[in-house]
Amino acid sequence: APQQEAISWIKPYGQSLLIADRILLAQVSWNDLDKNGFIAGKMVSLNGCRFRCRLLQVGEKTDTPNEWDKALDATARVVRGFSSARHLSSYHVETRSIFIGFRPVLEPLSLGISILDCRLDGIDFRLSSIPGGEGFCPVLQPIQDVFAGIPTETEVAMYTFMDGQRPIHVGESIRDPAKLTLTDRYFGDEYLVPWVISNGVAVASQALPQQN
Repeated sequence: APQQEAISWIKPYGQSLLIADRILLAQVSWNDLDKNGFIAGKMVSLNGCRFRCRLLQVGEKTDTPNEWDKALDATARVVRGFSSARHLSSYHVETRSIFIGFRPVLEPLSLGISILDCRLDGIDFRLSSIPGGEGFCPVLQPIQDVFAGIPTETEVAMYTFMDGQRPIHVGESIRDPAKLTLTDRYFGDEYLVPWVISNGVAVASQALPQQN
């Protein structure tokens, strides 16, 4: 049997997406990806979380805002490859080349299940974490569809993580995510968790780094 290798994912600050840290498949055409469902987005389940696996949206023009440029701006020092980080080329939909590769994106989706983990402001939520990334990256799904109508990529700051009786600063390193709780008590803006709304769930803008 072929050896399986884990995929590492990057979560840029301020985005709800997970982006593969490298090209996973070369010499693949747009048509190949379309036939396998990755243009419209293919539903996958990882560690109990549901995602849409799809192409990264890069825009038709160099100056057009897009997911790739936003990820570059957030992480600041990422090499896109070939001649420059923002190099843009176009190929025929049937073209296969070593210069064309598939770097998949995972877009979090609603889990479609009702598991009560916490109650905040009178609303029941399920709290989980995006698998495969560095650190603890929370995902907050309301049992009732309270995020309906909120555009994807809307940024909000709400709720605070607690380690026992101590509120956690945004970006603070943590020891054990399993011991954290989420509260609607207000301790100050510096403790409010920044989230990005994505398809009816809230994804933390940045992961909480874990101490070794």
